[in-house]
Amino acid sequence: MPLLLQPQDVSALLHELYASATGGTRLDAFLDRLCTALGASLASVSMSDHETGRWRYVDYFPLVAEVLRAYETHYADDDPMKAELLRRAADRFYTSDELATTMDPAAYARWQQWFGDFGYRDLCAAHFPLGEHYSCLVGFARSGTAPAFTRAEVTLLDLLLPHVRQVLSIHARIDQLRILSDIAQEQFAQLGTGCITLNEDKRVNFINSVAREMLRAGNGLLLRDDGLHLSDANADARFQQIQKTCITTSRLPAVITSGVIAAPREGALPLNVVVLPYRTDAAPHLLLAQASHAIVLVFDPARPGVASPLILRELYAFSKSEANVCWRIARGESLDEIAAAEQISKETVRSQLKRVFSKTGTSRQSELVRLVLIGPAAVGRLPESWLPASEPPFTP
Repeated sequence: MPLLLQPQDVSALLHELYASATGGTRLDAFLDRLCTALGASLASVSMSDHETGRWRYVDYFPLVAEVLRAYETHYADDDPMKAELLRRAADRFYTSDELATTMDPAAYARWQQWFGDFGYRDLCAAHFPLGEHYSCLVGFARSGTAPAFTRAEVTLLDLLLPHVRQVLSIHARIDQLRILSDIAQEQFAQLGTGCITLNEDKRVNFINSVAREMLRAGNGLLLRDDGLHLSDANADARFQQIQKTCITTSRLPAVITSGVIAAPREGALPLNVVVLPYRTDAAPHLLLAQASHAIVLVFDPARPGVASPLILRELYAFSKSEANVCWRIARGESLDEIAAAEQISKETVRSQLKRVFSKTGTSRQSELVRLVLIGPAAVGRLPESWLPASEPPFTP
C-alpha cells in the first residue's frame, strides 16, 4: 500500500483521536487532520438508535450549517446511499462507486444530483454497531473538483476504523457514567445528604453540593489540608481512625466494615456521619490505583426535608390534612403528637388515618410507614410550579 502519511503523521492522528476520549475535546480536531491528509472537504460521525431508526450527528468538520439543516430536514430519513451502506458488511469503508453497483440507478442518480448541488462529488463511509442499541456511521466527502477516493486511501481508513470505534465506545461508557453520577448526586441532594469521597491518603477528591454547603458553614465538619475533619477534637480523633479502617478494608473484598459517629456542633444538633469503604468492580481493569477508597455520608437533622406531603397528595389523592397525617405517621409521631401539631382532636386524626389506610390499600401503621419510606415521597421533591398557589409547602 502506498504510504499516504508518515509514521509521525499517523501518530498525530491517533493522538487527536484518543484525546477526544480522555481530554474532554470533540472529535473535530481528529476529523480536521484526517480531512487534510485525505484531501476531503467534509467529515461526519452520526449515530442511530435501533429502536427509533433516527439519526443524529455526533460530530462533523467543518460545520456547514446550511448543508446539515437541509440534510436533516429533507433527506436524513430517505438517503438511498446510507440505506445501501447499512446493507453492507460492517467495519469497513466503501466508496460511493462501490455502493452504487447494487443500488437502483434512479435512486443513485437522485442522490448524485442532491450531493452535487452542495458541491460534493465522492463519498467514502463505514458503519459499525456501538453496543446493543446503536449504530455509528463515519463518512468523508470530496468536492466536485477532487478525484475519487483511491483504494490505498480506503485501506488507510480501514486501519483507523478500529481506533475510531474504540474511542466512540469510550465516549459512550463515559456518558453512561456521567448519567449515573448525576442520578446519584441528585438523589443525595434530594435526601439532603452530604457525600464526600477520600483517596488512600485520606485526601478529599469529591464533594457533592450538599456537603459543600456543610463545609462552608464551618460548624461540625471541616476541610483542613485537603483532609476531612470534625470540629470537636475528641470526635475527630475517632473519625480519623474510622477513615483509616475503612480505607484499609476497601482493599479487602471479603471484609465488610463501616463506622458511624456524631459530629457535635455549636448551637445545633450534631451531624450524623457514616463512613464506608469504597469498592468497585472496575479496579482490576484500571491502570492506576483506585481514585477513592472511602465514602463519607453526612446527614444534617436541621436540613429542611423534601416536600413529601405534597408528593403523597399527588400519589394518593389525599386532602392536605390526610397528607400531613400520613407524613407525620411515617416520621414516627404518635396520634397525640399529631393532634397537638395539627391543632385537631385525636378522634379527627383517627378518622383521617382511616381514610389514609383506605386510599393507600394499607391496614396497619407499619405498612403505611414502609410504603412512604420506600416510595417517591422519601426521595422526591415536587417542582414549585406544581405547588398549590394558596397553600405553602409543608414544613415538618
